[in-house]
Amino acid sequence: MWHEDVRVLDNALVKGTAELRNAVELSGNAKVYHNVHVSGNAKVYDNAQVVSWWYRTQIFGNAHVFGNAIVHSNAKVSGNAKVYDNAQVYGNRVTTLVYGRAHVYYKAKVRNGARVFEGARICGSADVSGSARVYGNAEVSNSTILVGGNHDGRRYGREGCPKP
Repeated sequence: MWHEDVRVLDNALVKGTAELRNAVELSGNAKVYHNVHVSGNAKVYDNAQVVSWWYRTQIFGNAHVFGNAIVHSNAKVSGNAKVYDNAQVYGNRVTTLVYGRAHVYYKAKVRNGARVFEGARICGSADVSGSARVYGNAEVSNSTILVGGNHDGRRYGREGCPKP
């Protein structure tokens, strides 16, 4: 279902029961499939995919999903958050949240109930999952794996994340 202010441009594709509202914009080769809700001023572009077959996936606020990023299976991306490059955000049975000014990029994964928010950055091949909470100015980079705990304002990984 689309509302009249939604813009679907270029080769962007919407399938199934996806719901698009407000001033949402899809462009490039973006794909939005099935049990997905995109609203607010959210943008999905380039080759990004927002997909969910079983659990609802939501992109809202001023969030951007772009590059080759994939957001699926009970994930929520909101606020001014950005998910891009080859990053993946997904939840399955437990909702995964990326919000505020958080950035998830390169080949990073945020999954299975993790929360990334405020100005946190997840990059490289980092993997944040489970009950992990990453916030403030924290950076998780390289091949660092966080599976729980609260992580505020520290750098995890040999190198920090490059500025987005």
